[in-house]
Amino acid sequence: MELTTLPGDHVEEEVTVVDLDVGTLNSGKTFRLTDVISREKLNVSLDNGVTSSDIRHMLHLRDVTLVNVDVYQVDLIIGSDHAHLLIDVETRSGKEGEPIATRTPLGWAMFGPTKKFKPKKASTYFANSTLSLEKQVERFWKLDDPLYKEETDLSVSDSKVISQWESSIRREGPHYSLWIPFKQRPPQMLNNYSMAKHRLDLLGKRLSKDSELREKYVQGIQDSVEKGHAEEVPREQLALDHRKEAIWYLPHHPVIHPRKPGKVRVVYDCSAPYQGVLLNVLIRQGPDLMNKLIAVMLRFRQGTYSIYVRYRGNVYAGEGAPRGPGLSTFPLVGGRRHHQTIQDLQNDFDVKTVQTVDKNFYVDDCLKSVVSKEEAMRLIKQLCELLSLRGFGLTKFISNSRRVMMSLPQTEWVKREPSVCCGE
Repeated sequence: MELTTLPGDHVEEEVTVVDLDVGTLNSGKTFRLTDVISREKLNVSLDNGVTSSDIRHMLHLRDVTLVNVDVYQVDLIIGSDHAHLLIDVETRSGKEGEPIATRTPLGWAMFGPTKKFKPKKASTYFANSTLSLEKQVERFWKLDDPLYKEETDLSVSDSKVISQWESSIRREGPHYSLWIPFKQRPPQMLNNYSMAKHRLDLLGKRLSKDSELREKYVQGIQDSVEKGHAEEVPREQLALDHRKEAIWYLPHHPVIHPRKPGKVRVVYDCSAPYQGVLLNVLIRQGPDLMNKLIAVMLRFRQGTYSIYVRYRGNVYAGEGAPRGPGLSTFPLVGGRRHHQTIQDLQNDFDVKTVQTVDKNFYVDDCLKSVVSKEEAMRLIKQLCELLSLRGFGLTKFISNSRRVMMSLPQTEWVKREPSVCCGE
C-alpha cells in the first residue's frame, strides 16, 4: 500500500487485506465489510470525541443518546467504499455553529463543534489504497477458478454458530440433533399468536374453496407427523408464558411447483414479521458449507458412467430437546449434519465414497461419474449404507448405464422419463 501525506510525501507500507463483521451495541445487527486494510495501529486522535454530557445542554440533541464506551484508541475507520453504513437515516440540526447529529445504520454520529473553544489542532484522515499487480492477478486467478475454495478465517458470527453446534450436536438414534443458532439465548420473542392465527384463518378459507388442494395439504401435514418431522404440541404447553419461554408460531402455506402440478409442498414462513420482528433475523446465518455448483458440475463430467441421486425428504432442525418438534429447514443445518456424517464414518468406507459425499453433493443432489459400471454399482451401494447410518435416505436414481439402473429397485428410480441415452 502507498500512503501520501499532505506535504506530498509517498510512503510504502505492507498491510493485510481482510473481511470483517461489525455490529451495533444496541440491536446486535451485523454488517460485512470487505477488503478492509489492516495495519498494526491507527494514528487517530480521540481528542475530538463526544459524550452525552457534551450535548446535553443543546435543545435539538436532548433526546439523542450516545453510547459511552471506554476506549483508549481508534480501531476502525469506515470510509466511503462502505457508503451504505454512512447513510443518514435521521438528521438533527440546530443553529448555525452548533453540531449536527446523524443516525446511521450503526448508530448516532456527530459533526461540528461541540465545545465553545476551538481545538488547537486539526486532523485529516484519507486513505486510497492500490493493491499490487501481483495481488490483483492472484485474486483474478482465484475468482476465475471454479474449483478454488478460499480458506478464510471465520467471521465472529460464524465462529459463534460453529461453537454452538459443537457444544450442542448429539446423536439421537441414527439422526443428529443440534441447536438453532439464535443470536441471543434465550431468544427475545414476542407473542405472535394473533398473526399466526390470522394467517391460519386465511389459509382455511382458501382450502375450503379447493377440495383437491385441501386433501393434498392435509396429507402433507400428516406425512410430516408420521415421518417424525413434526409433532403435536402437548396441551399443557399451549398455556406457557411467552414472557418466560421462547415461543414463536410459524405460519405455513402451500406451494405448488409449476412443473409438478400434482405435488403440494407445505412451506413454513420463517420470514413472517410481527411488530417488526421476524424469526430469520433472530438467527445467525452461519458459514457457507455448500459446494460450488459449477465445481460439482465439472467433476460430474470426469467419468464415463454418470450417477444422479438425491436425498429423500428434507432436513429439519430441532431446538435442543431430545424429541423437540422440527421448526425449519435451514440449509446450513443440513450442511453441518452432512459434514458431521463424513467426520464420524470416514474410516469405515472407501475413500472414493467419502470423497463423493464431501465433494459431489449440492444441497440435496448428488452428481457423480466413474470409469466403470462395477465402480458405479459399488459406489451406490456404499453411499446408501453410509448415509443410512445417519438417517439419510437416497432416491430418484438415474444413470446412463442400463446395467447400473437394473441393479437398483425400480421404486427408487426417478419417476419422470429421463432424457438420457442408457447404454449397457
